[in-house]
Amino acid sequence: MNESASRKWIVKTGKQDVLTFQDAEIRKMKECFNSLDDDGSGDIGIDELKEPLIGLGFATSLDEVQKMVEEVDDDGSGCIEFPEFLNILSNSGGDPNGSAAEMTKFFKQLSQGKIGSEDMSFSMFVQKSRRRHLMNSLVGCKNSPEKKKGQTIMKNLKK
Repeated sequence: MNESASRKWIVKTGKQDVLTFQDAEIRKMKECFNSLDDDGSGDIGIDELKEPLIGLGFATSLDEVQKMVEEVDDDGSGCIEFPEFLNILSNSGGDPNGSAAEMTKFFKQLSQGKIGSEDMSFSMFVQKSRRRHLMNSLVGCKNSPEKKKGQTIMKNLKK
């Protein structure tokens, strides 16, 4: 039984809660993946991932992005295909407060329409988020978590 047939059977039998992502979430994540795939190659390289992951605060450095890719890169190409992208998003590393868990939560909320907008591409959403972090870092309330997060992200983007 292939994966698609297995997923359909699981949903048909009312056991969809065992699935990491629902079909609608996967479709939205595929849109995000495709928007990250700048060269249309069908996979995403570290250079295509570093800005969004660091800009959204899910990674602090190029080395951290590379480590994420290496953990799921099944063929050793240094790039990830869509199934590997889903593996990154579904692997919270056992730490419910870690950056991988934050990233999973972010993409689930995005795919469920809780954040972002139907009218806005993922790339535009990343740019909007970066601007918000920049504004928080510059004019946010002193010692607020938003200001500190914004300052950290801006510092990490400069590296």
